[in-house]
Amino acid sequence: MVDTRSIAVPSPIQTERRAVNLGAWITCGLLLGLGLAALWLVHALQVTDDLETHANEVLSVVEHLLEHTTAAESRQRRFIISHDARDLDGMRGEMAMASVAVTGLIALTKANPHQQDLIQGLSVQVATRLQYLEHGVSVAEHQQLELDKQRPNQGPGMKAMARVVEICRSLETTENDILALRHSQMTQLEGSAFLTIIGLVTAGIIANLVARSVIQGSFARRQVLEDRLNEANRDLERQVASRTMELSSQARRLSEANIELESFSYSVSHDLRAPLRSIDGFSQLLARSLPDLDPESARRLGLIRQAASRMNQLITDLLAFSKIGRTDLTRSAIDMPALVQSCYDELAPARMDRVIAFRCAPDLPGCQADPALLKQVVLNLLSNAIKYTARCGAAEITVSWCTTEIPPGATAALPAYCIADNGAGFDMEYYNKLFAVFQRLHETSDFEGTGVGLAMVKRIVERHGGRIWASGRVGVGASFYFTLEAQAA
Repeated sequence: MVDTRSIAVPSPIQTERRAVNLGAWITCGLLLGLGLAALWLVHALQVTDDLETHANEVLSVVEHLLEHTTAAESRQRRFIISHDARDLDGMRGEMAMASVAVTGLIALTKANPHQQDLIQGLSVQVATRLQYLEHGVSVAEHQQLELDKQRPNQGPGMKAMARVVEICRSLETTENDILALRHSQMTQLEGSAFLTIIGLVTAGIIANLVARSVIQGSFARRQVLEDRLNEANRDLERQVASRTMELSSQARRLSEANIELESFSYSVSHDLRAPLRSIDGFSQLLARSLPDLDPESARRLGLIRQAASRMNQLITDLLAFSKIGRTDLTRSAIDMPALVQSCYDELAPARMDRVIAFRCAPDLPGCQADPALLKQVVLNLLSNAIKYTARCGAAEITVSWCTTEIPPGATAALPAYCIADNGAGFDMEYYNKLFAVFQRLHETSDFEGTGVGLAMVKRIVERHGGRIWASGRVGVGASFYFTLEAQAA
């Protein structure tokens, strides 16, 4: 089976973002292709234009060569007829220009081996023709031949001239063919470039339209989500307002309950204690006025007095427990070793005529706490340790601290204070009742108490932002740990 948990399903926002990014990349690619195509077209046009310019230059030089060669012949004939020195100078000037034209052709066609061969042959024929022109002038000057005896259109010189014309026409034909080919290639190139540009532009327009459609869809969906979010926020605001009204109502009812609790506490403190005092007082008077009571009656009077005393103590503890939650904390620096020793000394009457091995770690870390409430915690825990070691032959009570035995969930950085004894201990099966009000794990006949002390300790510790826990075994002993939120002093 396929584990669907390992398949990552993209959200609509991620899909839209990918589509927009893809469209942007496609558009950039098309623009880049369009730019490259434009650069390629410009380069091809430049190359074609250069080739066309080169061909036109070759044709122009060939035409000039023919013109200068023909003009040199014409000047030679005029000189033979008139023997005018100006015609001789003109002939030689045209001959020089023809030589320059041949040199120019050689330079222009150096990249074309075929044309170079033709130009070399042309150079030879031009030189031959110019040589025969000079020879004709020399004959005319020294032998004074008559005009009708001259045959300017016959002989090797005229054959060289004919060859010059033939080669020049061949060069012209070649260059014209090259120009025609370039024009054809240019036409095809322009068509291809046009189609390429049209294709790229069309693709770019399509990509932009697709991206625009995706973006518009994204904006529409985003608007829907924003509307839903705004509606959810309005619902949340209404719920918060409703909840705030409920909390205000509950706070008002709680305040009224606290007022009623204060009134009840006053009633308990005064109205319930008065009858208890009466019961205890009349029991004492009855015992004094009847000194000859039988043992059973005296025992029953004693039970009445003990019950009244226990009831009075229970009321006292209950009032103290109720006041803890309403008392404001006044934190100050606490010297824990001094506080522990002071509490142990205060409990001296409870350990009268007993030998207890008491040890308090001198390096107990200090803390920031309410002095009166923290003293109540230490007094209750030490009092329990003294009480539950009453039946031990060698009682031991140890006050220490640790940071490594904190159960999961506790703050490891805070010290955990520990008060341990080797007394009666308790059964961990009933641990959940240990810190509950009026819950006791031992019989009253074995160990006296009201079941409020540990509940009071738990409430004080929690008010300080800490926690309390315990461990124990029946007949082995018990250890109580607690932490406080305050930083060490």
